[in-house]
Amino acid sequence: MSEFNGVAILEINKDAKFTIPEDNLDKIVWLDGTTPIAKADIEKKAKELEDKHIADKKTKVSGLRKMNLTDAEIELLYPDLKEYL
Repeated sequence: MSEFNGVAILEINKDAKFTIPEDNLDKIVWLDGTTPIAKADIEKKAKELEDKHIADKKTKVSGLRKMNLTDAEIELLYPDLKEYL
């Protein structure tokens, strides 16, 4: 499952109250009268958020390279960017 599921739900409905047992959208529990959101809508929004996250990381790497940092230096300073080098 996507690490962005919870954020996706809040992007769709900022007031949503929910829990996602085992990070499984099939087991989502809507709380405090929150209107359920379709699984497909959550997955679509989560994918959009994930794609933006990846694009942001790639943009950061590009900017660091323009500052003449090597990939080794970028990895040392920003280990979370390793997969985007």
